[in-house]
Amino acid sequence: MQIALEDFVPFDQSLQWRIHDAYYASRGIAAWKEGALPYFGTGNYPAVRRDARLIVEVAEELVRAGRLGPEEEIFVLEIGGGLGQFAYNFFRALREGCGKAGREIGARARFVFSDYSLASLQEAVGTSALEGLVRSGKLIAAQFDLRRPGELRDLEGRPMRPSFAAIVANYVCCAAPTKMFRKTQGGYEEKHVRFGLEAEKEVAPGPLLEACLKEPTKPDLLKSLEACAEWRPVDLEAVLPHPLHAQAIRAATEGFAEATLAYPLVFLEALRALERMAPGGMVLINDFGSILRENLKGLKDLEPTLYGNTLSCAVSFPVIEAFCRKAGWDMSLSDSPFSDVHTAAIRFMPEAPRSFREAFRKANAQKKKGEEMTDFACSGAEALEKKDYMRAIRQFMRCLRLDPESPQSINKHVTFSGIRPAQGPGTGKVPAGAHAGSRLC
Repeated sequence: MQIALEDFVPFDQSLQWRIHDAYYASRGIAAWKEGALPYFGTGNYPAVRRDARLIVEVAEELVRAGRLGPEEEIFVLEIGGGLGQFAYNFFRALREGCGKAGREIGARARFVFSDYSLASLQEAVGTSALEGLVRSGKLIAAQFDLRRPGELRDLEGRPMRPSFAAIVANYVCCAAPTKMFRKTQGGYEEKHVRFGLEAEKEVAPGPLLEACLKEPTKPDLLKSLEACAEWRPVDLEAVLPHPLHAQAIRAATEGFAEATLAYPLVFLEALRALERMAPGGMVLINDFGSILRENLKGLKDLEPTLYGNTLSCAVSFPVIEAFCRKAGWDMSLSDSPFSDVHTAAIRFMPEAPRSFREAFRKANAQKKKGEEMTDFACSGAEALEKKDYMRAIRQFMRCLRLDPESPQSINKHVTFSGIRPAQGPGTGKVPAGAHAGSRLC
């Protein structure tokens, strides 16, 4: 028989998200090192170099506008830094891949590496990849939870209030609690869910629920939950904390008689707070999902993707774009619907300068190298699993041509004598987070 663990609640408040949080808190960086969570697609060197060039452009623009002094420190915040591969490759890109301007910005850059899991933070900054940056003062670890965006704190618990030139969010929007709405002929509805577990006899739900939250890393825990879903009529203004959200949902679904959307409420609410931390700056989002507004059309069930015992909800970038327009912000968006990772650059201003739009256009054109790196790494990992060693070598050699020196690339992950995965500094098995069947990390 099925034992209900909770009554019906909105999807973003369900038991799944509590297990999701507990998993991150308990697993630490092992979740990335052992390949349960993806990161390679946004953390490989060619991908990070492209993003670093955009950040250099923003920093130079802020200096020209007088918002940053010519000798002032330049702060960059990464939300949900995870293992730290982006942070490591960011400084490498400033040194090696962004020319003179990158080196000059790099000398003044201070990178605030944040996560909401204290365990992940403490483990990541202790890896050989990051510990040198910490000692030099270039990298500062901080705890940051999107649900409490005004509470950025260092590892000693002290509040931090720097002004950021840029904020980076890789695979963060998809992992933040998300509401599910749909537009019908009769109005808007919200998805409510109830989860249960199969038991041989009737038992009290309390102990079962407590056991789930005490063992969040138990293999396939989320898959073992049995869901029951209902769509219930909703007053958007009543359930959303600010009028901007209802306006954005209506704008995103305008012209569709029926539509379904995942609405990243927590992430968008955090953006409203981050605007005060980065006036005139940029939020750079790299995530999976869709850039096509047409994909909102129709009534459907949007199910999250499971990685370990975490949830990832595909991001609808047209929904974020609609919110930005209502908030008075400019947003540039990558243009290929076939990319595994889409990029959005939000500027906290009505219209970004022409120089930034051109820089984004060039960065978007360079996106291919990061995607090739990911594709080759995933193909090589798949070949390893099948013991097709010659094909694996060919694919990893292609990776090395794109990035011959990165300690987080294939040359530190694989020893070709026997082709066995090896451990590299701050990284995991090859290619961690790039396992076959994943969303190409």
